[in-house]
Amino acid sequence: LPASLGVTDDSSSFTTRVTNIIFVALSWYQQIVLSATAEKDILYSMNWVISNSEPLLDFPKPTLQNVVEIGGIGVPEEKPLTEEWDRVLSLRSKTVLISFGSVTPSVFMPDEMKKSIIDVVKTYPDITFIWKYEDPTDPLVNGIENLIASKWTPQNDLLADDRLTLFITHGGSGSMMESATHGKPLIVVPLFGDQTRNAKIVEKYGF
Repeated sequence: LPASLGVTDDSSSFTTRVTNIIFVALSWYQQIVLSATAEKDILYSMNWVISNSEPLLDFPKPTLQNVVEIGGIGVPEEKPLTEEWDRVLSLRSKTVLISFGSVTPSVFMPDEMKKSIIDVVKTYPDITFIWKYEDPTDPLVNGIENLIASKWTPQNDLLADDRLTLFITHGGSGSMMESATHGKPLIVVPLFGDQTRNAKIVEKYGF
């Protein structure tokens, strides 16, 4: 069973198993040894566990009758797009959304990574790229006809629109749930935390 913050999938290769054992051991050490006594008491006395997970979007795993999985409950109902976003989605036959979440702003990416994204955008002039970029005045993202750099995007509403073709994301759990809810294919670029595991899930199920 892959660790929640691990970097492996659920294959049975020797390397995968050893790597996963290390991550599970580190996780248990943090939870049992380093956690405060009060936190341990809470963990051991819980009657129910409500988990923001979805069995169909996870690796197979054992569970208990007092664990309730409510993944997707936080995905809001989509709202109509504004005229501006409606216009953007109508510019070309295909549209790609790029967003790496709010914890790791794109504006702080190494220039090398930014330029790699720009190169991809320029390679496909017949596709509109919407990039959640926190400084739209940055010269790096200006002057490119098929790139829309925006400080904020209505991510869930864009994902719900049939004109959006693909979502390039960091693989956060929220983005995963929204994408699955609206049936959008993903390219995941994991950065930290559970994102590598989420990317492995996307790879396993092919969405």
